[in-house]
Amino acid sequence: MNKAESIPDILSRRKEIEQEIEGLLRQTGSNFNLRDIKEAIYNETEQNDLAKMLRMFDTGQEGIELNNIMETLMDAWNYFPHKSLGGISPAEKSLESPKGSRPTTGFVPFEIRFPKLAEKYLINFTIPPGHATLPGGVYTVKPSFCLEIYDGCDCRKSILNVYDKKSEHLASVHYGWEDPSYYVRKFPDVPGVDEMSGLYLEPMCYQSKLAPAILDELKNGFNNLQWDKIIELQYKVWYQCLTGENVAEVKDNETAYALLDQQLYGIPYNAIKFLRQQPTTTQLFDQIIFSSIHAYDDTYYDEQFDWNHATPLWYAIVAENHLTEKLIDPVLALFAEDSNETWDFLDEQGEKLLGLLVDKFPGKTIAKTKTFLDKLLKKNIKSPYLHTAAVFEHKAARAEIPWLLKFISHPNNQWQGYYAYLLAKQGITEAIPTLKAMHAKIKNDLERREIETAIEDLEYLKTTGKKRSDEDILEYNEDYNWETHFKKFEDRFYPDEEDNEDDAGEIFDEEFEERTGKYLYAKPGTPRNAPCPCGSGKKYRKCHGK
Repeated sequence: MNKAESIPDILSRRKEIEQEIEGLLRQTGSNFNLRDIKEAIYNETEQNDLAKMLRMFDTGQEGIELNNIMETLMDAWNYFPHKSLGGISPAEKSLESPKGSRPTTGFVPFEIRFPKLAEKYLINFTIPPGHATLPGGVYTVKPSFCLEIYDGCDCRKSILNVYDKKSEHLASVHYGWEDPSYYVRKFPDVPGVDEMSGLYLEPMCYQSKLAPAILDELKNGFNNLQWDKIIELQYKVWYQCLTGENVAEVKDNETAYALLDQQLYGIPYNAIKFLRQQPTTTQLFDQIIFSSIHAYDDTYYDEQFDWNHATPLWYAIVAENHLTEKLIDPVLALFAEDSNETWDFLDEQGEKLLGLLVDKFPGKTIAKTKTFLDKLLKKNIKSPYLHTAAVFEHKAARAEIPWLLKFISHPNNQWQGYYAYLLAKQGITEAIPTLKAMHAKIKNDLERREIETAIEDLEYLKTTGKKRSDEDILEYNEDYNWETHFKKFEDRFYPDEEDNEDDAGEIFDEEFEERTGKYLYAKPGTPRNAPCPCGSGKKYRKCHGK
């Protein structure tokens, strides 16, 4: 029967079904009445309730009549109220969904969140012509999973929605793959919870008249076709993406992509590890580039959970093992965001990638970075391009000192103090005259102090031949464990933890207060790798941002 269009349609059809049931009860000489049937449907709690109702009729009837009884009971199941639905019928519940859909209360189709993975692990079966109970053709099974997993549920069950070749919904089959003891232990206060194990028609969903036959077909071949393993795999992917626990076994790129693209919380270590070890295929490289290009638009915003996926960061970690010259421009583009929306973790990972790229492709990376920075200065774009400093820490960049001095002294350069610190760190004493000229023009006390410190460090080096600071130039090809690094910050990737990575707020510095008579405040959004506002010349994360 087609889905009812309105409440009056449902009430009208309910009256018709009541009359059909009363007629069948009389014909079969049953000792039960209409009230017994309605109460059984209203109070359904077990998977065999439909079969129990069937036994209320004289089952000694001919097969064709038994089919008629089953069809009428299925209509009654759909149109009569259920206590579990708050006293309404599945037909009424179906009106809450968009036209043409069938609701599975609290459950969402796997294919909505993971379309490519659902296509890869498609579940279907073929019924040959002349079958006793089902029309011949191909039937598709589409699993749905519980959304409450993100709130601590681990129900280990699925609603299997079955469609014919015309995409008409025919049945919603409950499938619980654990032993009954698991559900009793997990949900001790739920009546009839031991019945959650196995396959049965889901009472909270709209069913067609073919649903019982489809259930029988699934029961006959479910495990033999290894659909159980496919559904458990999908459930683990679903569970990991909603909880952040790395439970899914990653054996192919498609599963890894699904986790990186859709995991809401936590860090998908298993998927990142897997992709880092794979060959650099075109598809994998395209995934990396796509995530970088769309790092700051709405591509990875999840409206359902009001949450931005950290996907660009995960692919930026994967990219460490898939370096090509084609990666230079997309990484540089991460630092062109002209807003306050940039993300420190991604900035730092982009800086790490640039360092690896300049190690591997020094000439090309330096040339592209110079062009990139010249364009930013010309347009006077305020963005976190201080992270491109990784390129100019490379030994090959010493040939670029004339350009670097011109770049640092440009009036549109918003990171003059930081680059002055970089010059001092590298011991480029040729920069002293340029820095002194800059110092004489700069009005900002903080910038002046940063440049003062750099001049002092370089003059000390020029006089003594020794550095005042023992901080070495960062070697990006040094031994580095990304997993150990990000485990320190894992709590930042969960919504119930306040994101304090900017550590904004009042910063008191005795030396600064002594010089200026003022307290020092860190501007909200101060990047972790920006010069510390206290004027120490150190990065914020290594000074007051600790």
